Amino acid sequence: PQSQSSMRQVTLTMDLISTGSSQTRMDECKKAGLDVIRYHAGVLNYQTALSLQERWVRDGHPSRFMFLKRLVSKLYTIGAIDANPIHGIRNPYMEKRKRPEITTKDYEALLEAADGHWLLPLIRGIWTTGLAYSDICQLQWKEVDIDECVIMRVRQKMKTRSGGECIIPLDPEGPFMDWLRKAHDSKDLELGKYPSVNGAHYVNNEIAARYLRGHAGRTVIYREWSKLRERAGLADKNIQIHDFRAHTCTVLVNSMNLIHASQITGHKDLNVLKGYVRPDKANLKALMKAVHEGLR
Repeated sequence: PQSQSSMRQVTLTMDLISTGSSQTRMDECKKAGLDVIRYHAGVLNYQTALSLQERWVRDGHPSRFMFLKRLVSKLYTIGAIDANPIHGIRNPYMEKRKRPEITTKDYEALLEAADGHWLLPLIRGIWTTGLAYSDICQLQWKEVDIDECVIMRVRQKMKTRSGGECIIPLDPEGPFMDWLRKAHDSKDLELGKYPSVNGAHYVNNEIAARYLRGHAGRTVIYREWSKLRERAGLADKNIQIHDFRAHTCTVLVNSMNLIHASQITGHKDLNVLKGYVRPDKANLKALMKAVHEGLR
């Protein structure tokens, strides 16, 4: 027999979903809630939750169930709904995604595919800095020292936490620094134009505006990224935008100690940084060679 909790039922509306997703600051929570409306007219109970879970697993979005749990839990906590009908339902099993290796050849193919496209500075930025794409999209001129060739920025996700500042020295002769200098020369032409208003002055107004439009704007970014990836002949490799951060973290950790690497990436917890680092057998062999020579 069903337990009392599994017989509870709530109805999610657009207003409730907007309230809950804004409280969690997660677009994915909103997507999950909208699927409840789309597939079950907003009715959420034990059976519809299991049906949604099965659908999301089949469609390749198993994590959406966890975002639904987060949304419903927040709505219940703030008293917007009088029950949490999915409390206790186990999350679907999710095999951990193995991030693909991004080679210099891959990067150059993406640059060629993005020639003249508004995503080009984003691709250069995520490869060069190790910042998440949200940080490159929202990078402001006050965070870029053109003369010193250094970016100093508190990562977007750490704005409401006790996160430290990323200190990112750039290659003075590199292509991203060259692009930044050219953009800096004409930066004041964008002042007063959305979103460079009210004290904010974004490095790239077009990318910032798209990102700040929320789910709709970010969907366009991801869609255009997929097109460029396909044009570059990398569709089968399934490189995601955030994989670039993992790539740069791997290069940093392989090139310097963890403390210095974390000052660049902005990680307070070294275990979190470790999760981004892709195992590099060749690098470990080279490092251990020196150790073996010392042991001899």
